[in-house]
Amino acid sequence: MSMSQIVRRLMLGTAMLCMVTAGQASELAAIEISPSLPGAAHVFSGWRQAAPVPRTQQVSLEVGDEIYGAFLRLTPRDASGEYRVRVQFETSLAVGDDGPHIDLVDWKHCVSEWKPADPAGPHAFILPSPTEQESGCFPSARAPEIKVATRTALVREGMEDAVPRWLGLLAPVSKAGDHPTYVGISKVRMRVEALREGQWVEVTTVEFLVPLGC
Repeated sequence: MSMSQIVRRLMLGTAMLCMVTAGQASELAAIEISPSLPGAAHVFSGWRQAAPVPRTQQVSLEVGDEIYGAFLRLTPRDASGEYRVRVQFETSLAVGDDGPHIDLVDWKHCVSEWKPADPAGPHAFILPSPTEQESGCFPSARAPEIKVATRTALVREGMEDAVPRWLGLLAPVSKAGDHPTYVGISKVRMRVEALREGQWVEVTTVEFLVPLGC
């Protein structure tokens, strides 16, 4: 086989893979999370993704927005399709200073098991809320490594001049969770799956990025 034939086969294989990936996501005409009702335990302003629905995407939430217990509706192109939705929570550590905070979202995490969303009608679901354990879980971390992670985060953001002040705030800290550090959910991962020939197949996954402070 000549080099040109090999290249053509590789290009054809890549194109077919892209078509499969796009096809799995495009079976949804829309996906929508409704705004929370007045008096709801968790406040959410709402979100909608119309076609083409990407296979994966990240959505940054506003401060105070929480999708826990929110109402999700899928609009499939084939109304006879069977779908399920699962949610996963990821925590991170932050360092606070009475308002300003450094979120160590590129460091250690706790990641929960996938939790099923409760069906609430045809292609509709109620998203689960995290337990107290899922919200507060964080791997063991001692003061020296917390300081290294904080320094790294500050340097990455071009805040080298602020390193001494933030490391000074960490002086009384011996482990993760000691003031002024705190743990919070930094990412909510929502996955939509379709039943295909007896197996659940991923259609789309949305990562909601949650601010860790005000």
